[in-house]
Amino acid sequence: MHRRVIAGAGAGVASLALIAACSSSGPTSGTFSMHGSTSSLAALEANSTPLTLHTTGPAGDLTTVFHLGGGGSTGTFHFGSAGTLTVTHTKGVTSQHSDVATCSFTETNHGTYTVLGKQSTGRFKDATGHGTFNVVFKVTFQQTQTGGSSLRETSDGDGLAKGAGNAAEQCNPNPNSTPASGSVTFKVSGPMTVQGSY
Repeated sequence: MHRRVIAGAGAGVASLALIAACSSSGPTSGTFSMHGSTSSLAALEANSTPLTLHTTGPAGDLTTVFHLGGGGSTGTFHFGSAGTLTVTHTKGVTSQHSDVATCSFTETNHGTYTVLGKQSTGRFKDATGHGTFNVVFKVTFQQTQTGGSSLRETSDGDGLAKGAGNAAEQCNPNPNSTPASGSVTFKVSGPMTVQGSY
C-alpha cells in the first residue's frame, strides 16, 4: 500500500515537473530574417507587387504573401495560424542607377523597421525587435539601333570605331514602352525576441 502511494506521488511529481518545463519556456531571441523575390512582369507593373516571403529566426520558418507598394508607415505580415507580425517602418536612402550598356534601370530603397508586439498576434504577440529592410527594383528595356550608320555600313578607313559609336544600341526612348524583363527583391533582417519557443 505504501509503495503504491509513494509510486503515485512520484508520478505526480514527474508530471508536475513536465508541465512546469513546458509552461516555463521563456522568451527566445535570435536574428529574424525575411526575404523574397519575383521576376514576373505582371507583378512588377501592378500597383501592389505580390511577393512570397520566407522567414527564419526565433518565430520559426514561416511563409506569407505580402504586397509591396501599399503605402503607409506600418505593415502587417499574415502567417496563417502562426499569427501576424506588425511593424512600423521608416524609409531611408533611395538610390537609382541607369546602365545604358545593358539598357537597365535599378532603384534601391533602404530603411529601418520596429516590431509592434502589442499589435501583433500568435507567435509574434508581445515580440520586440528592429532591423533594416532593402528593396531592389530592376527593369531592362529593349534596345534599338540609332544613328546614321552601323558597323557594316561605315565607309571610311577607321569608320569601324566611328560606326560603333554612332550605331550603339540605346534604350527605347518611349516612356510608355513595356520592359523586356524585370525583378524585385525584398530583404529584412534584425534581432527579435518572441515570447515562446518554436
